Amino acid sequence: MPGEDLQRFNPEEFPKLGAWPNSTYFNALSFEAENTANYKKNFGIAFSQEFMLVIDDEFHFQKEKGKKLQLLIEKNPAGFLKKWNAKCQKAIKKLKDYSDKNRHKPFEKYSNERLSREVERFHERMRETLGFLWTYLPTANAVEPYIVKKIPKINFQEIRPLRKVSAERLNEKLLKMRPGDEHALKRLARAFGWYGLSLLRGKALTPADLMQLRKTATLPKKIKVSRNALLKELQLFLWLKFERIDAYNYALYCMRPLFTEALKRIGLHEKYWEVLLPKEIEYALKTGQGPEKLGERFTFKGLVKTPQGVRPLSIEEYHALKERFAFKPSNQETFTGQIACPGKAIGPVKVVHSLEDISKVNPGDILVAAETLVQYEPWMHKAHGMIIEMGGLLTHSAIFAREFKIPTLVGVPQATKALHDWDLVEVDARNGIVKRLNANPSPTR
Repeated sequence: MPGEDLQRFNPEEFPKLGAWPNSTYFNALSFEAENTANYKKNFGIAFSQEFMLVIDDEFHFQKEKGKKLQLLIEKNPAGFLKKWNAKCQKAIKKLKDYSDKNRHKPFEKYSNERLSREVERFHERMRETLGFLWTYLPTANAVEPYIVKKIPKINFQEIRPLRKVSAERLNEKLLKMRPGDEHALKRLARAFGWYGLSLLRGKALTPADLMQLRKTATLPKKIKVSRNALLKELQLFLWLKFERIDAYNYALYCMRPLFTEALKRIGLHEKYWEVLLPKEIEYALKTGQGPEKLGERFTFKGLVKTPQGVRPLSIEEYHALKERFAFKPSNQETFTGQIACPGKAIGPVKVVHSLEDISKVNPGDILVAAETLVQYEPWMHKAHGMIIEMGGLLTHSAIFAREFKIPTLVGVPQATKALHDWDLVEVDARNGIVKRLNANPSPTR
């Protein structure tokens, strides 16, 4: 099994192997296909974002379970939501408790066999939370069509998380801290170090990072808890959409020493953690034999599904396919989308394709992205407005926009390709319209 060509793997076997989408190598399995026609025509190839090709396989659900879940949602969406919330909270608590209990264990003193068992145990805990990491199915099939659209007089103030999300908690602590208090900064870095990570990508927040974030930190808006029992359950669901990812990243952050030691034993730098199957690590610890050509895994842009199976997609193949489905720019000056947070904003565009781009967003800018990540949050609240290609009222972008009162439109097709850095645009999130006022003006800052 370890070391075998991925071409032989069936997507449904990935949970048994203990894989999670922790890098561009495996995260191709976590996104849903946007273009059904392209998906069918090309054996499952689809675009989630400009820089990544992905396939549509709900590999974390067995087919029979998927059917039962769909029937449950259709029969009783509110009941499903309540059950989902309860199970998600239980899984989050279990994972956090495990991480806190094991984060300081002396892994360097463990035998290879014991280290292998610890790696396996950690992945068992992670797999228990894995099914809650993707909320597309409950969001698209239960919450959006049945709950949000069928509740009379629902307003944006009520489509908000029940409790403060991580960005709000961090901002609050930063603003309460005395300027120059180095001890408080270090304590905060220990408490929120995990916040800079996105499934192993990115880096842990440092005191220097926090000093920079404090300059633009804003206090969270007061949360109005709904009196409607169903809406309150929806608010809890929205909060858990943030918390489940935080729990995952927190666990990866806490247990990094385990994998640093494991990879050290098999003669590999810790950077290979993000491209190794968990079972490959366990196998190498037990036998001393790991997979070959690991370096090549960093050049893959995702996975492609063919009639022969699943295999990595090379950069060359990626560019060839990208050209085949390339967006043809037009002279369009007006765009429409769904209002996620009402308001109006005018400012220069900053197009964000990845975690590396987000730091270029300054106060007064209009953030344009295919979708947003939790790890964008320290910079997102600087934005004067947002234009997002994907999603609806319950996406990360929409929820965050309402928390920080940022005029935002979601579901704006091709926004990241039609708009460019420094285009001057007006986001009219009262009428669902974006207008380009001036294309690529010279930066004046």
